[in-house]
Order: sequence, then structure tokens, then C-alpha cells
Amino acid sequence: LLLRRFLPKSTRFIVREAITPTFYFKKYPRWAYVLKKMYRRQYPKASVVLSPTETVFKQLKVLGVPRDNFILLHNPVDMKRIREAENEALSIFPPDGKTIRFVACGRLGVQKGFDRLIDAVRDAQFPFDWSLHILGEGDERENLEAMIKNYGLSDKITLTGLLEKPWPYFAAADCFVLPSRFEGLPNVVLEALACGTRVIATRESGGISEIAVYAPDEAVTIVGNMND
Repeated sequence: LLLRRFLPKSTRFIVREAITPTFYFKKYPRWAYVLKKMYRRQYPKASVVLSPTETVFKQLKVLGVPRDNFILLHNPVDMKRIREAENEALSIFPPDGKTIRFVACGRLGVQKGFDRLIDAVRDAQFPFDWSLHILGEGDERENLEAMIKNYGLSDKITLTGLLEKPWPYFAAADCFVLPSRFEGLPNVVLEALACGTRVIATRESGGISEIAVYAPDEAVTIVGNMND
């Protein structure tokens, strides 16, 4: 957008903002003033500002960015493909009537907060037997493996790896857990709900409150942190 003056006038700029601005202000506090100024000055110059969540637009509005070029575009969900995979769910977790199955999914990075999920289940006093499968790969794998081993939870928590079709796990789970430190509009939550699985998610997970409005009653529980 800063270079727009050097390009043909017919050039159209489309910005996609998927992360809440407040996340960047917290991450880069020394640059917060400059970032706020850039939002106010540059985003109105875009032809379109797209976001998958109204939460982002509300924060931009508070910063003084006019809504004239905002377009809300929710993330899509392939319902047919997801529900076809539900047929495989019984082979994932054969029901035993005793164990509560938790599933989480995402890139194994700091953003996704799997470290604090592991911390939370270690300290939890569940009145039932449980297991947790974390689907995905990333640069935090070694750290997460070490946490699981050090906490003595190797028989409870499994790092399942990257799967082409994670939905059978979603459908087979009793609860899907999203411990993210920040998100836009989390597709994994939409997909878990499409499988009929209840969700627990952190308030920091971007547009999770918008998803909760459209979801069935009690299908989405929003918590301040994983210890809640």
C-alpha cells in the first residue's frame, strides 16, 4: 500500500486480515503506536479489506479505520467431504464406554498453544479416564514430546502427526479442544462442529465467539485459559 503511488492507477489492492490487530500490539509493544498509525492511514487505501471474522473489523473500527472497504468472508467448510469421513470414526476410537476422548489439531507451533493444553491436562483432576490426540506437525514437536515424557503422560497423550483426513478423529472424539494463543476464524472448529463434536476453545481464538453464536446451544464453550 505504501508503494501504491508508484504503480498504475488501475492497480487494485486486496488485503486479507485474518489476525486481530491487538495480537500484534501485544507481540510488538514498542511498535504498537506505529502499527496503529499504519492501519489508520494505509488500510483505507486498499480496494478491499477482507477478513473471515467480524472481530477483526471491530478492532479496526476502534482504531479509527473506516469500514467503507471492508468485506466479511467467512472461511468455507466442505460439509460433504467431512461427513463422508465420519464413517471411519468407529475405527479410530472403538467405544469402551469409559474413556473420554479429547482431540486437538493444528500446526505444532507456539501459536496453537498445545504446550499450555498439556500443562492443563497434567494438572486437571478428571473424574474419568481420558486420552488426548494432537494432530499435526511443526517445529514444536520435540518440545511437546519432552513435556509429555517429563509429565509421565505418554500413555494419555499422543502426537498423531499430520493427517490428510483428520475428520474421523474429530467425529470420534467426545470433545475437540482449541488452546490457541491467537486465531482468525479457526477452520478446525468449524469442521469439528460439522462432525457434531463439542468444542472447548480459548477466548483468544479470534472469531470463536462468532462461531458460538451460530452453533447449537452448548456446542461451543469459550474459556479464558485452558485451566478453566
